[in-house]
Amino acid sequence: MWTCHSPAATPEGYYPQCSIVVQPQEAIETKSYFEFAWNASPELRALKNVKDKHTKLNDADAFEATSEADAKPLPLKLLSVLLPHGEGTYAITCAAPSTSFELYQPAFRKIVDSFKFN
Repeated sequence: MWTCHSPAATPEGYYPQCSIVVQPQEAIETKSYFEFAWNASPELRALKNVKDKHTKLNDADAFEATSEADAKPLPLKLLSVLLPHGEGTYAITCAAPSTSFELYQPAFRKIVDSFKFN
């Protein structure tokens, strides 16, 4: 649905990025939906150090998680937010190499916090 990336690559050659996709909403709790999505995607089953919480994003119920993935060719850290709305669930995912995630986290946070429903 929407994606953006840093204009410059990290020293490892990765372009930190964020994306937003919408999927049909299932009649399950947001956290359960996140766990379902992780388990349904082989590349996400390797997530580790998952820290998750229920939250609000511009007055909308949301579920946020940070995690790390042993992606190839380099480990990534992710900030992910799920927002159920109407008949869809919006998934915002931002990723950067684990070694430089903290540098990009303020920009990721700004992107996530700017998302709202009209």
